[in-house]
Amino acid sequence: MPPGPSVPPAPAVPPADGRVAALSPQKQALLDALRAGRSRPSVPPAARGTLVELNPGTDRGAGAVVLCPPIGGGVFCYTGLARLLAGRRPVLAVAAEERPDGPTTVESTAEGYLALLAAAGHRPAVLAGWSFGGLVAYEAARRLATAGAAPPVVLLDTMSWPAAVPAWDGPATLQRFVADLVDSAGPADALPGGGDRLPVDPAVWRLPPDEALDAAVAALREHGIDLGLDGTDLAARHHGYRAATRAMQAHVPGPYAGPVTLLHAEDSAVDPAEWRARVSGPLHLRQVPGGHYDVVREPVVRTAAELIRAAAP
Repeated sequence: MPPGPSVPPAPAVPPADGRVAALSPQKQALLDALRAGRSRPSVPPAARGTLVELNPGTDRGAGAVVLCPPIGGGVFCYTGLARLLAGRRPVLAVAAEERPDGPTTVESTAEGYLALLAAAGHRPAVLAGWSFGGLVAYEAARRLATAGAAPPVVLLDTMSWPAAVPAWDGPATLQRFVADLVDSAGPADALPGGGDRLPVDPAVWRLPPDEALDAAVAALREHGIDLGLDGTDLAARHHGYRAATRAMQAHVPGPYAGPVTLLHAEDSAVDPAEWRARVSGPLHLRQVPGGHYDVVREPVVRTAAELIRAAAP
């Protein structure tokens, strides 16, 4: 089975005042910061995405904990982790571009995130990421290593695209995109019939993307599942998800001599042997119970925070 790329839980549809209903104060502040960052294009052209401060830290001059986003590009999935990481170091996350211009690669994404950090005057003490975000964090660290630094990397249930797994076509990408939205918002057993299928007619995925998404949303609502996104938001997220998926399918991670920590879920497809073959520096492995989406949820997220703290005290 291909890796389980993920997206953050979807916010509710915003009311007339532009604020999102049913969000915690922490998530509302995060959403406001994202909106403000995207409305002020004050970074160099090479920078990609929006840098969000999840925790200011008590030492503003300390190297930061930098969290790279999963394949959906958002950072709501990191709010619980950031709360656990509150301390001396600033905790930063990058929200990816929803509609990137031109071809997207893991390499170009990593370079864009580093440019964003540099423009804001931040240096990473540790780079971390969940799923696809781990691949980007690892690639960013490899680039920093060429300049003489080799920051620690923490991979949260991260793997590259298996060579034996064909690239997803358009319908498969649409289906996986919607499944990830549902899986990220709640446990898989909330789906009718369990997490192995969505309550959507398979013929829907062969429709044009906008029509398919509308039909999928309607089918999910009939089963009590509301993604809380309008058509414009869904289309933008799907665009970014598709670009990141293609980047992941084309990417083969290179070697790295810096320290790497891999947290992997026992029920996911992540194989530590992949990283043993690539990492020549210290490699710390930690297996945790559960599946791919449990890594950023209680109680496993506490282990993720512990490992990030250990990587950059």
